[in-house]
Amino acid sequence: MKNYKFTGVTKDWLGKTLHQIEATSDFNGIKKGDVGGFIEKEGNLQGNAWVYGDAQVYGDAQVYGNARVYGDARVYGDAQVYGNARVYGDARVYGDARVYGDAQVSFDVMQTKYIVLGQFGENYRYVTATRSTIYCGCFEGTLDEFKKAVAKKYGEGFGGYADCVKMLEVFMS
Repeated sequence: MKNYKFTGVTKDWLGKTLHQIEATSDFNGIKKGDVGGFIEKEGNLQGNAWVYGDAQVYGDAQVYGNARVYGDARVYGDAQVYGNARVYGDARVYGDARVYGDAQVSFDVMQTKYIVLGQFGENYRYVTATRSTIYCGCFEGTLDEFKKAVAKKYGEGFGGYADCVKMLEVFMS
């Protein structure tokens, strides 16, 4: 059973059209008429799950069960969020990730002192970054130095490190 309809409000995001949702019935604390977040297509949201505010679900991602996505969170790719799981803040859940049960995933860029990202490149390395320094294997340096080192080894597209570089740019900005 579908508990929402599209409001007619859309936004373009990375070449995709995302549609704002509105509740069509009362369920799990959501009231009929409540305006939610944005999804790309009906297959993104099922059951009693809900997407709030500026949160976005797109690609082949699925949010279902009693799951909630809110804040500025994004769920995309082939990711699945289900059960009673919560994804919020600036969190990103993507690829083949699964968040389920009573799990909670959040990320607050402004409060985080360091992050660990992985596994990248042919050696499946982890990258640890503070607000000013990146550590990866024997590398230690700034974001610009890291980008130059990765481009030198893998080419301008950064090879297997492309997603890592994007996340570091957001974190360190």
